[in-house]
Amino acid sequence: QMCKCDYDAYDYLIGMDRMNVANMRRIAGGDPCGKMCRLLDFAANPRDIADPWYTGDFNAAFADICEGCTALLKRLKAQRLVIPATLPGSLAVSARQKRGGSISVLFKQSAPSTCCATRSLPL
Repeated sequence: QMCKCDYDAYDYLIGMDRMNVANMRRIAGGDPCGKMCRLLDFAANPRDIADPWYTGDFNAAFADICEGCTALLKRLKAQRLVIPATLPGSLAVSARQKRGGSISVLFKQSAPSTCCATRSLPL
């Protein structure tokens, strides 16, 4: 479960659908730095990931997640935010499964001088 302190600890807070993002904003008390979005907001066709808990279509959900991760990685590379994992300051990824089968993914750039203004992604 996400907690309020995650907002300061992570540079990206990414949900799978609008409801995830709304709940994340509620928990954090807002999103003043623009850190929260849906995974597919990075893709060419922004949309919610269809929750296989309700649709039963795990292949479609997997394809959507791959599309979103590919688009996010492309954005991070373009902004030169991807650092090899073996170096200090690497990008950490944490995926957490919530009740109901939805997953929230948290990305953290662990460089000590990170601030939200330079690491948040405009939508």
